[in-house]
Amino acid sequence: MEAYWKLGTLHMDNGNWKAAMLEIGKFMLMASNMKNEPAYEQALSYLTECAFEMKDKTLCEHFGKRTLAVNPKNDYVLDYLANLDSL
Repeated sequence: MEAYWKLGTLHMDNGNWKAAMLEIGKFMLMASNMKNEPAYEQALSYLTECAFEMKDKTLCEHFGKRTLAVNPKNDYVLDYLANLDSL
């Protein structure tokens, strides 16, 4: 599980958004029992960022809404959702 997380964030650091989304998605599959943990919210936030950077408004909005369901005050995601029109 940790390896998927680390590989996903390394892909993000290198701008490999699709690969990052895949690895973080694998982490999310394994983290389904961690919905109350900070890493779960962070993973949703990262998926939002990946979708934004891939210019996929639909996925960005989807993951953004899922993140906000966990934490409505997540400024990281709110910034991406506020800038959807720029895509």
